Amino acid sequence: MDKQRKRTHSAPKRAHHEPVDPAADQAARTARWGKLPDRPDPAALVEEQPADPPNDPDFGRNPDRDWMLRYTP
Repeated sequence: MDKQRKRTHSAPKRAHHEPVDPAADQAARTARWGKLPDRPDPAALVEEQPADPPNDPDFGRNPDRDWMLRYTP
């Protein structure tokens, strides 16, 4: 595994030995993660679409002309 990992978030870069002000750290955390996004309206999540028409029982064939397909040379 690589010794350097790619950062996936935009946290400020600082050395591990640097002292951290707990109040400033808490304020930064609250500013970024303190509020959840607004909930969407459940009615807006439902999309109504018309149903497909029922299948043709003859599958597009004309039963009155079926004899032509069977009995023509």
